[in-house]
Order: sequence, then structure tokens, then C-alpha cells
Amino acid sequence: MHAPTPPAANTPGATRSAVLRYLRDAAVFAPCYIALDWASYIDPVGPFNITPWNPQPGLAIVWMQLAGLGHAPAVMLAIVLADLIVRDAPAGLPMMALTATALTAGYALIAQALRRFLAPDNTVHSTRQLTLFVATVVAGTAGVGAVFVGMLVGASLVPPAAFLEYALRFWVGDAVGILVTIPLLLAAADAARRASLATLARKPETMLQLGVLLAALWLVFGLLPGDPTRWFYLLFLPMIWIAVRGGLNGALLAVFAVQVGIVLSVHQPDAAPLAALELQALLAALTLSGFFLGIMVEERARAAAGLRESLRLAAAGEMAGAIAHEVNQPLTALANYGEAARMLLLRDAQRPGGDPGALLPLLDKMRAETSRAAEIVRRLRDFFREGTMRLQPLEAADVVASARRIAQQLIGTRPVTLETSTAPACRRCSPTACRSN
Repeated sequence: MHAPTPPAANTPGATRSAVLRYLRDAAVFAPCYIALDWASYIDPVGPFNITPWNPQPGLAIVWMQLAGLGHAPAVMLAIVLADLIVRDAPAGLPMMALTATALTAGYALIAQALRRFLAPDNTVHSTRQLTLFVATVVAGTAGVGAVFVGMLVGASLVPPAAFLEYALRFWVGDAVGILVTIPLLLAAADAARRASLATLARKPETMLQLGVLLAALWLVFGLLPGDPTRWFYLLFLPMIWIAVRGGLNGALLAVFAVQVGIVLSVHQPDAAPLAALELQALLAALTLSGFFLGIMVEERARAAAGLRESLRLAAAGEMAGAIAHEVNQPLTALANYGEAARMLLLRDAQRPGGDPGALLPLLDKMRAETSRAAEIVRRLRDFFREGTMRLQPLEAADVVASARRIAQQLIGTRPVTLETSTAPACRRCSPTACRSN
């Protein structure tokens, strides 16, 4: 079964296919962006309804990071639609279009920076990458927030005295939402990470851990009296347990469960008023603690695996050295005995009636085989000492003769005829070519 041949580049068919794919992706992205904006629409402040938690920019950044900056127009359109549907178009279409352009440009810069720092597969594998991710998001959202609120001040929609307050609120909302959302989305987009997450989620221990975490969420947001931020520390213990046992994958599952739990509790009809800014700051601390602990657990596991491999190779090297030492002595003695027998036969051949012709070829073969075995042992010992092999061209005739000798031993006395030949043009070959052929 053959796959259909794709249209050639720059043809009408290829262009139409690319446009349809772009529109399809945009049609999926925009509703998801608006849904996230609605789910996080909590405690709005100011004429533009600035909220303390904004996960939807994380979705926009991941889309541009994975699919390319060419999707920026669709991101800008989704921002405008979200302002119209969720935030009731607080400042009119011209101002919304202007701020949406600024936000899209800022998110595109963050996406481009993350694409560089998380290369080549756009996933976090080390504490260095996680630190760069956090620094990029914190610095990028600070700049985006300053530009956004500055535009509102310039349009006389926000008093200049409130610039710092609004910029801080916007910065915290975007930074927290992006820091929490992007790792989850990148994990969902990576097939290997997705498979490992599914495997981890099916383990009984993970189910128990998530059950404890959900019970802690129920206590914090449902049973215990007063502001949930007072009891938020109860969530750190199950988060640490999950991250230590499951690594970054466990932390991702735990953060997802916490996010869903908070969104559901906030949107309950009888939900008590929350100190949203403080809650999201605590959520950011919980999330980053889980992520850093999980990635350090994975790094430690990789280092331990590398150490075990090194110890295994070291043990193999010591064993090979011992084998080489023990085997080399009898091989040397055997070679000496063969040489002595050859010398004696040659001496006897000089006497009247002596004929060593039948025995000399056998002794020559014995000496050749012992030399060959000694060379193999020497190379094995050098390889385990130095970890490298010295490859050099070989005579093709020698390789064929060696193969013929081994084949002849396998044939034995069976009625099989073995014929070999070497082309005149093939006099020398590399070890790689000899192995592959």
C-alpha cells in the first residue's frame, strides 16, 4: 500500500492544502483559547478586566512555538474574539485591535525564545532548560504587561498613578498562567512524554497519590473554613510525594489535577470569594516546586543509570584484562612450542632420510592460529583499556582466506565444495566495508 503523493510545492494544490490546514488549526485554536479565557475569568479589575490568572496565553505561545510564527494573525483574532465574548469589548474595537497586536507580538517573541532554549524537541529535559523557561516567561510577561498597561495609560483608560498596580496584576496573571500551562501543553504535544504519562497514570501508586491530592484539594477548597490560601500548604506534601516518585511526569499529572480542581471550585455557584492574586502566586510556587523537584529526580535517575553503565563497562574491562592475561600465557607457550618443533623438524630434515614435509604445514598453521588468537586478545585488552579501536585497511585476500578457513572448519568432511575468488581490483578494503559485506 503506497501513500498518496503530496502535491508539489508552490502548486495550486499545495497552496490550497496549506490554507485549509491553517484554517482548520485556527478553527480549533480559537474556541480553545476562548474557553480558557472564560475558565480563568476571575476577579477582573480595570476597564480591560485584567484577571490574576491567564492560562490562554500559554496556549497561544505553544501553538506559535510548535507550528510557527505564521499563526500569529490567528492568535490576534482569537484575542479580539475573547475580548468581545468574555470581556464584553470594554474599550471598543480599535483599542482592542491595537492591544491584541501588542499582545500577539509579545507572545510571539516568547515563543521564539522558548523554541531556541528548548531545542531540539521543544521539551524540558534538565534544570537548566527549566530555569531558562521560567526566566523567559517571567521576563517576557513583564515586558508584555508593561507595554499593555502603558497603552491603556496612553489612551487615558487607566490613570497614570495606577500603572504599577495594573502592570503587576497583569504580569502575575500572565506569568502564573503561562508557567503552569505551557509544560502541560508541551507534554501533551510530545508523543514520547504522552505515552510515559499514560503509563504512569495507570499505576496503582499514581492513582493513590492523585486520590490523596484530590482529597487535599477538597479539604482546602471545600471543608476547611475561611480563605483557601490559609490552607494551601496542605497541597505541597502530596505534590512532593508525586514528584519524587514519578519525576516530571508525576508533577505534570499533579499540576493538571490541581488546575482542574481550582477551576471547578471557583465556578461553583456557592463558591466563597477568593483572594485570587494570592491564590495564583501560591499555585505558581506549588507548580514550580513540583516541576523542579521532578526534573531533578529525572536527572538523578539518568545520572545513576549512566554510572551503572560505566561501572558495568569498568567491570567488563577488568574481566577482559584478566582473561587476556590468563589466555595470553598459554598462547605464547603454544607458539613457542610450535616454533621449537618446527626448528627440530628442519634440523632433522637436513639429515639423511628426513622428510618433514607432511608435518611442517600443520605446524605453520598452528603458529598462525596462535598468532591470530594472541592478536585478538591484545586488541580486546587495548579496547577495554582505551575505549577506542584502531581501524585500518585490510588485504582482501587475507579476509577471504580467513573466511575460507572458518567455513572449511564448519564444512568438515561433508561433501561440500567451497570456491573463493578475489577480483584484481579489490585488493584492499576498510574494516567497515568488510563487516557490512
